[in-house]
Amino acid sequence: GPPGGKKGGYYGDYYDGYYSGYYSGPSGKKGGPPGPPSPGTIFDLAAADGNYHTLLNAVADTPDVLDAITINFPVTIFAPNDDAFTAIEDAVAGLSTDDLAAVLAGHVVAGVFTAADVVAAGCVELETLAGTHIRVMFDGTNVMVNDSTVIQADIIGTGGVIHGIDTIILPGTFVPCPQTGGKKGGNYGYGYGGKKGGN
Repeated sequence: GPPGGKKGGYYGDYYDGYYSGYYSGPSGKKGGPPGPPSPGTIFDLAAADGNYHTLLNAVADTPDVLDAITINFPVTIFAPNDDAFTAIEDAVAGLSTDDLAAVLAGHVVAGVFTAADVVAAGCVELETLAGTHIRVMFDGTNVMVNDSTVIQADIIGTGGVIHGIDTIILPGTFVPCPQTGGKKGGNYGYGYGGKKGGN
């Protein structure tokens, strides 16, 4: 059959590429196994996940933040899910455009930091695109970003990695990593701190 129309939104191209590879032949019957789809951008994957629409819309409506993210690819985004935005929607609605941009940029770090990186390091202090700092720490059970918990790790695509978190990272919630003798440095803010000590 003739191909269907394009899907709109962030992930139209991703799905178009996948399904056009999966269904083949003029009859429209299912063809052979699909070739590997192109991975899609991190925005595509977050949109396809369905839990990050509020964040994606906010970033799309804040061009300076969107530009800063794409210029700094690859990046790590600590992405509050829709429930996190709903929990403080009145406070978010009251933010000025500049304040909202600063909050959004405060969830993005240049460079790729996977959950395994954080678990291996124990605790890292990273500088965000807003110029603020966040502490990303493995507490033995969960990966914490300041006082937010990572609830969906390693959404990896073109442009970096997204980690879904359960609350919005607000200014004033940063606490430094416990001092374990590791030196601060690195290319991304304070970079990696020291590994956690023994028992």
